[in-house]
Amino acid sequence: MSGNESDSSEDEWVTSTLPTTTPTERRINQTTPRRTMSSSLRTNTPHLPIRNNSPITTINRTTTPITLIRSTVSPATIRTIRAALPSHSNSSTTTISTAASSSSSSPEKLQKQTTTAYITPEDLDQFCQNSDSQGFVQKLVETYKNAETYLQIREIETQKLTIDARLCEHLIECPDPGAFVLQSIYDLAVYYKQNPGPKVLKFQRYMVQAICHAFQMFTHTPPTKYKVPKKVQEEEETDLISFAEEPNLISFDDDDEEEEEDDDSMELLSDDDDDDDDDDDDGEDDDEDSDLEDNIATITLSELLNIPPEVAQRYTMTRKHQETCVGLLDIIPTPILVYYAMEVFKLHDLIGHDGNFKEYGVKMSELLIRDGHYNEAISCIRKLCLYSAFPIKNFAAKMFAAGQGNILPVYTSGQLRLQTELLDFINIQLRYTFAGNLGVVPPEFLTTVHENEMTTPPLPRLRERRFQKDLTTCAAKILQELNIEDSEYYFIWLAQRCACLRWITKARASQQADENDMSIASSSNYNGLIELVAGEDPAIAKLAIKEFVDMNDPVAATYFSNVFGQQQFYYQYHNLPMKDRVVGMIKGETLSTRYVGNSPRNSPVGKQIYYQMPKHVQTIMVDSHHRVMQLKATLMQSYVCGLDTEWVPQFARSGTVKTALIQIASDQGVVYLVDIATALHPTNIALLQDIDLVLRMLFEESRIIKLAYDFHGDFTLLKECLPTASDWYTSNLVDMKSLRTKDDRPITGGLSGVVSTFLGVSMNKKQQLSNWEQRPLTVDQATYAASDSYCLIEVYDTIVAQNHPFLKTVKQSPQNNNHHHHHNNNNNNKGVTNSPFTTPSPPLPTNCSPVESDLVQF
Repeated sequence: MSGNESDSSEDEWVTSTLPTTTPTERRINQTTPRRTMSSSLRTNTPHLPIRNNSPITTINRTTTPITLIRSTVSPATIRTIRAALPSHSNSSTTTISTAASSSSSSPEKLQKQTTTAYITPEDLDQFCQNSDSQGFVQKLVETYKNAETYLQIREIETQKLTIDARLCEHLIECPDPGAFVLQSIYDLAVYYKQNPGPKVLKFQRYMVQAICHAFQMFTHTPPTKYKVPKKVQEEEETDLISFAEEPNLISFDDDDEEEEEDDDSMELLSDDDDDDDDDDDDGEDDDEDSDLEDNIATITLSELLNIPPEVAQRYTMTRKHQETCVGLLDIIPTPILVYYAMEVFKLHDLIGHDGNFKEYGVKMSELLIRDGHYNEAISCIRKLCLYSAFPIKNFAAKMFAAGQGNILPVYTSGQLRLQTELLDFINIQLRYTFAGNLGVVPPEFLTTVHENEMTTPPLPRLRERRFQKDLTTCAAKILQELNIEDSEYYFIWLAQRCACLRWITKARASQQADENDMSIASSSNYNGLIELVAGEDPAIAKLAIKEFVDMNDPVAATYFSNVFGQQQFYYQYHNLPMKDRVVGMIKGETLSTRYVGNSPRNSPVGKQIYYQMPKHVQTIMVDSHHRVMQLKATLMQSYVCGLDTEWVPQFARSGTVKTALIQIASDQGVVYLVDIATALHPTNIALLQDIDLVLRMLFEESRIIKLAYDFHGDFTLLKECLPTASDWYTSNLVDMKSLRTKDDRPITGGLSGVVSTFLGVSMNKKQQLSNWEQRPLTVDQATYAASDSYCLIEVYDTIVAQNHPFLKTVKQSPQNNNHHHHHNNNNNNKGVTNSPFTTPSPPLPTNCSPVESDLVQF
């Protein structure tokens, strides 16, 4: 309000603030939700003035009319009140160069600017005082330009110089700060609707978050730090010039007379009350006491601090602001901006499950899905608890069709009912992919297929294998969260195993093509995995044979049909025409084809020189008490050991991954393959206890240098099989993952890179992905396992010979030094004196058997 308007009467001021008949007036009611709007919004409530040329005529900047009351206290008292309130100060300027202010914005469309700009405190004052949200948005775009520039500026700005903090300082100048913020959000959306560009949504998000954060800080300002708008200060200073209406502080006659009149009035009231009390009963007295309590005035902190009401009101976010923010969903071109403002304007109770405007919460979620903002959509639904508005079957179908099935586990997390319904839905969909006429799945699993087809029809893209993978991946994550076995949902489990089988057969074909060898023996590594996966269920065995027939590999089809006892199915399927070779009931099912890979001459296989253990090194399988004792005897003479473990790949197992093998290579020329898979069998408890005792003594013995590569994961998995391993105190365990070249360059390529750097050969990793739980191991598996552990000893001998700086991290002992010298001179004849472990043995159990006693007393 200007100085000239301050002399107007209250009625004149209110009248001047009522909106006139303009194009703006016709669209005002669009800003607030239409269906369940409160009655107060339908009345002709006086509005604060808004400019007639505003493009967002739906934003209602309505508040209670501000009535300026002249001061009726002494000048000294007013000066005391003003001193208690912080004075308005401009933000500090920076060294950033500024440009001249741009011309006023067009009311129809903001124009792009390319000149470098800076938002000065004076600019912010003008934008806020005039509620010029268009000019403010224009200046934001001129200054920050895009998301990258904004982030770069934020990196060099101090906290007080960010746009959030500076805007917060100036919002007090707005007649209605909340309306100004909402108007700015709308203007920003309109600007980029008219001026689209790459990555503009990210920039809009940053701007909206900054503006809303400024408003949040502003409304959370403590009352003791409230500021007075500059216009209000000017009006107060004007009023202080004239003291005509101030009471005479020297004479108190008027006050005395008023007090006497008040006393008389009180006496009259008291007499009346006495008369009434004579007629009232005790129940009426209680009602009067209750009414008196209800009529006790509540005094706010602002009133205690004598803060003007118009100042306190500006620091308040009202219900009107919330409803206006909700109403933006009807008109804003970019609804996601309302989502970004939802937290600051506290819309959860308003548009949530039990809110008056629940339909707007549903509408926001639908608009976010429509615009492809899926993460924000599920976040909105979860925050507002609107699950009932989005039935899981329809919602999941929509997400899978959009390729967003990966977000469904997040959407249903913590919602057991939704998770169960989603698993049932996925299980039904995947059943369609196995419900054909081939007889792969037993008939008892398909009794309700046609019934489900009516209530839950197949999804349009169900014939695509990638689509089936999305379904199984989503289900697997939910099952993992619920800790449910896959077998409880048969078709989800079957689809997972089928996908795993396809991957293995494809990898097998690729390896055969690279090696130009189609024999069964050449693929022993993958053959073991196929037997492991397909051996779990006859349906998977049939699908394995089907894959080899489709891939035109008769050798593998014949071999595995004999292994699984499915010769009849093989002959039946092999004679079917191509159009009948479908497993499911979905038309257009994809069939596997013959793999076409690199030609043999382009393949690097066969040209590399691989690491081989020295010929004198023996490999021994530890699967009995006798072998455990042999391992113990060797360790008593050892000073350096190489360690490694093997397990079945996670994708090839239905249950949890377990260590299958531990390789312990000794500098005595022996590699022990400790059979953990056999020891874990329930009938081999004694063997498992023997192995546990020996391994504990090995890991706790400080005299033995234990070499490994990236052993953290191996040891974690070992603890799952041997719970006592968590109590072991590992000593002198050297992880060669941190090993660098002698000139301190990093080594890439894992263990193969280390072996190549120090031994000059490669590692053959062909058997790494194989069935490490099959017994007996193939010769190739045993050779690979032994080499992986013994090569560490040879690498260690090499860095000792080079006096590598890495040795400083290894705890040496006199015995180790003597051993290195003798080991390098004579590998075949180890002249090492037997020496007991220096680590104290654990106490013997009271009921320890003779065998256990022998093992413990190393």
